[in-house]
Amino acid sequence: MDGQSFRGALTSIAAANGVNLWVQRKVDPTAPVYPGQLTPTVWAALETIAAQRDCVVMAIQDVVLVGHASWVDTMTARLLQQRTAAPTVDVQWDDLTTPTQALIEVTATASDPLPHDLWPANRWVGIDRGIAVALIRGQFEIPTQVDATAQWTRRYESGPWADAVREAAKQADPKSMVRVRDGWMIVRCNVLAHRAITSAILGRALGRPPGADAQVVPVMDDDRKFSLKLINKPASAVLTQLAGAAGRPCTITASAATNCETLVNLEAEEKTLVELVEMVAQQANVQAQWTVTELIVTAKP
Repeated sequence: MDGQSFRGALTSIAAANGVNLWVQRKVDPTAPVYPGQLTPTVWAALETIAAQRDCVVMAIQDVVLVGHASWVDTMTARLLQQRTAAPTVDVQWDDLTTPTQALIEVTATASDPLPHDLWPANRWVGIDRGIAVALIRGQFEIPTQVDATAQWTRRYESGPWADAVREAAKQADPKSMVRVRDGWMIVRCNVLAHRAITSAILGRALGRPPGADAQVVPVMDDDRKFSLKLINKPASAVLTQLAGAAGRPCTITASAATNCETLVNLEAEEKTLVELVEMVAQQANVQAQWTVTELIVTAKP
């Protein structure tokens, strides 16, 4: 993906994996990105690319939102309120379609004109019609930033990530509440915590084949040396890339998320992955811990 445009990199991954994607129009779609190696999941790849433009990712109502945190969180709160049982539809429009024309494609009726713009081709599969309308209008009609303390209830399928869900919820929202019922985790917390939970679930590589861990070289025994020059790169993207070089995913906990937005400047010659990660972690003021299966980044105690 290195050298591709921001939108091009996101779109290619989304299209190859059947993901409904919606990118904030105020983020420059043509800026080149250099995410390096993308591992271990589709979600982690989208997060790594998004971080290149100081953006975050959220899955909500059968669509993945990518944009600045304030826009994504506000759109998430709006879509959480818009729960309908309407039949889903497939939506498609061609390149250079205006927002008003896109809205007509969704509703099949005349619409009040939206501000003029020319949008790239887009396709959503199996999306609620009301959600599609909200997404289009949400590019222009975002209200004031969502109340960071407001809590919303959402359910998540219980699974091997249950402990990670509880940890993510508590770190982002100390007042969060989690209860289990009929195989579901019912979580009430703020929007930031729901975003952290989504990342905790979808960013993990599950179901590793037997013996896979034995094939991973212990990081401390990896004597490969690397030279690295970074100028204004988000710490989150750099840590993810370094973890990928070791064949591991990078898990950034909610408590470290803000610090990992720090822009890193670094010039290093002939350093091991362990040394490089520690140098980046120091600049971001976070703590990085290697395990057999992943790199875990947390806030400093």
